[in-house]
Amino acid sequence: MSTNQDKLIAELVEKGLTGDMEPINSIEDRVLRSKAKAALAKAKRAAKSQETADPKKKNQKKNHQIVHHYLLI
Repeated sequence: MSTNQDKLIAELVEKGLTGDMEPINSIEDRVLRSKAKAALAKAKRAAKSQETADPKKKNQKKNHQIVHHYLLI
């Protein structure tokens, strides 16, 4: 995957984490849209597991840090 696509997916995931799904849903390319949705699901799962692991430190990492970390895995 190219770095441009990685950056685009990261931006879309950040918007999706804030609740704005319109940019992801409006992607015509099915492959890119599915990658963005998969990355969003992975980021949500990671954020949820961090919150349940240490409830005192909620929102310690910002959404974009979580997104970038889990896109690299």
